[in-house]
Amino acid sequence: MDNPSPESIESLKSEVQRLQSHNELLERTSSIAKIGGWELDLRTMTRFWSRETCRILDLPDSETPSLNTTDLFHHYTNHSLPIVRKAVERATQEGIPFDLELQMVTAKGREIWVRDVGDVEVKNGHVVRLVGAIQDITEQRAIKKALEESEQRWKYAIEGSGDGIWDWEIETGKVIINENWKALFGSSETDAALILSDWRERIEPAHQTELLTKPNEHFEGKTAIYRHEYRVLGKDGTWKWVLGRGIIVSRNADGKPIRMIGSHSDITQRREAELELQDTNRMLEEARNQAETASRAKSEFLANMSHEIRTPLTAILGFAEILSEDEDRLQPNLKRLETIHTIKSAGIHLLTIINDILDLSKIEADKTTLERIETPLIEVLGELESMMRPRVIGKGVDIATRFESLVPDLILSDPTRLRQILINLVGNSAKFTLAGKIEVVVFVESMADASTKLHIDVNDTGPGMSIEQTQHLFQAFGQADSTVTRKHGGTGLGLTISRRLARLLGGDVCLISSALGKGSHFRLALPLETVPTTKWIDRFNPVRKSHEALPSPASTALRGKILLVEDGIDNQRLIAFHLKKAGALVDVAENGRVAIERIDALRLEGNEYDLILTDMQMPEMDGYTLARTLRSQGCKLPIVAITANALSDDRMRCLQAGCDDYLAKPIDKAGLLGISLKWLQR
Repeated sequence: MDNPSPESIESLKSEVQRLQSHNELLERTSSIAKIGGWELDLRTMTRFWSRETCRILDLPDSETPSLNTTDLFHHYTNHSLPIVRKAVERATQEGIPFDLELQMVTAKGREIWVRDVGDVEVKNGHVVRLVGAIQDITEQRAIKKALEESEQRWKYAIEGSGDGIWDWEIETGKVIINENWKALFGSSETDAALILSDWRERIEPAHQTELLTKPNEHFEGKTAIYRHEYRVLGKDGTWKWVLGRGIIVSRNADGKPIRMIGSHSDITQRREAELELQDTNRMLEEARNQAETASRAKSEFLANMSHEIRTPLTAILGFAEILSEDEDRLQPNLKRLETIHTIKSAGIHLLTIINDILDLSKIEADKTTLERIETPLIEVLGELESMMRPRVIGKGVDIATRFESLVPDLILSDPTRLRQILINLVGNSAKFTLAGKIEVVVFVESMADASTKLHIDVNDTGPGMSIEQTQHLFQAFGQADSTVTRKHGGTGLGLTISRRLARLLGGDVCLISSALGKGSHFRLALPLETVPTTKWIDRFNPVRKSHEALPSPASTALRGKILLVEDGIDNQRLIAFHLKKAGALVDVAENGRVAIERIDALRLEGNEYDLILTDMQMPEMDGYTLARTLRSQGCKLPIVAITANALSDDRMRCLQAGCDDYLAKPIDKAGLLGISLKWLQR
């Protein structure tokens, strides 16, 4: 063979370089596409894997797989192995290509999905070579599976919701609907035009106009979604409420809507429930208005009752006190003194009854205000014993207080309400106990829930009660039996008020035990809250408060000119008597209009009143209007409200009208002179 010429050698080198470059390009594009190549030469029984095939299977680039049967299918999983075996067998024997999705395990143990494609090369009627490609489709399979699962979930959700789904190509009028939609409207149509016409014909005429405007608003971009509720007539002859919803999913270049997808839902039950709820709410509103009207009527009645009872009580108690003082100065007439004492006792009893009724009314109206301040417990107990002792000592009944544990001297509570509860409990025992003793037992107990309770027990040796009698104890106006009221008096509200006040304080009042002939045992239980300065006492030793010396009514001297505005003749005489006797100059006006005339007339003389005492409920012009009128005129005179109203917020109402202070009827001499002296001195 002749030696090759230099030109042929260069040509051969160029060809080799071109082939290498071409091979590198193929390898590079194969890598980018993540598609590996393979070849199986059946004549030489050799196999070739490209570098990308090796990378897909986590093999070194130089890996040269052998052709024994085991190694040939080594990377296929047990599930894929029989499939690929059969495909290779048919390709080699029958020349049938294959295109399969199979699962393989890489050299690093990763399970992957591949698309394995094989083709055949035939010579002289025999397959001599298989060539193919392998592509990693693990990610695509995962995406496809997730998509299928998502579609399946949506399918289940739609079927489960019962919603009718529609897909509307607006330009062509083509409509695609699901089976739920057909069931909802009772439609069996399949043609798009028939579907639309059949649907429109079923809509209630009153809703036809909205049927046009609602979608147009959405088409024009005025609403984010189309939403419309209307009634349709089903093929069974019944009317259904339907909620239609939809959204534009595509528009053309001009912004004109092309396609819209939405749903229809049967909301008949919801609409019927809403109508029923509206009827119920309307009835409840009417009932609430009636209750509020009744409540206002009750409040107005109580306010009027309070005024009508307290106003004469001022005169009854006041003149009884004057008679008592006069009788003391003159030669005592025991029969007259007894008569006067009876008048005062009856008046005080009547006042107690009206106070109980008003207290219960405030609690029921949720208008009772509570404080949470430092409360001197030992002092309250001492005052309770001192107050109750005179009531029982004459009957030969003893009253005592003792501690069964360490007791705090200071607690956080409402001292006024605490006193009221204890006075009711001990007063109840004092009323019924005719012999023996009343014992107040105080102790602190740790509870199972880690809280601490303050217990104040009231034990007495009174007549006790049967089980039947105790069932009515805490009912308003209820007592052990009907003879109790006649024998002992009272309204039957004391225990009711005590329990409700205790519960407002976070505690309770209950009957621990009672039996006929063996007395009764009541308990007040309150959550215990102490303050840092609290001291714990082991025995009851009441501390007597050192009160500052207060001027007695007899020694009070008033200096100044007072205008008394009061429509009641008896109260005019009584109040003016006390004020004049204390040294004040007093003018009387029967209502607010006359009061303004008196004030103006005195100013024309160059003088002015030093104090105005005004009733708040009067004819022509009441005290509220009088106070507001004077303040609007720039009047700076001190104004003290005298009112027989004792409901909640009455004091605040007086102050808001322009009054400086407040005095409740029935008026006692000491309170009247004390508040007058306070404002005259200012």
